[in-house]
Amino acid sequence: MSERTSVSRAAPSMIAMLGALSASAALLSQAACQNVRDRDRSEASKVLRALEVVRAAPNEGKRRPADELASTPCTSPIVCGARDSCAEAYQHLARGTEAALRVKSELDKLENGPPGGADKMAELSGELDRADNEINGARDSLQRCEEAASLMRRTFGI
Repeated sequence: MSERTSVSRAAPSMIAMLGALSASAALLSQAACQNVRDRDRSEASKVLRALEVVRAAPNEGKRRPADELASTPCTSPIVCGARDSCAEAYQHLARGTEAALRVKSELDKLENGPPGGADKMAELSGELDRADNEINGARDSLQRCEEAASLMRRTFGI
């Protein structure tokens, strides 16, 4: 009987200890979730700031900020999705703008110098097609960028 008495006296203290462990685990889990939310919100803010920098840059100066946006660290699928969509859109725009400016520069040289051959005109025509394709790619990608950035803002309350 004395063995049963000691077990029955120990049972309430074990139950209390299990309850305390369970409560501690719940608090740790809640704190971990809060840390993840804070981290994701911080990442979203950094991506949005990098996106603002790209948008503010003139078209001929978007390459560097678009590349910086693409390399902004993230772990959240929502944040990374917005970052990748927007970086792709602005990288298309940067490549298209750069190609169009190269064509313009070459045409200006041809206008002021000796006439170029058919090969030069074919080369410029191809470059102009590439510029057009990149700019059209940017146009298509910008809609996805806006949708992804909007989702990110709503999700993280920014």
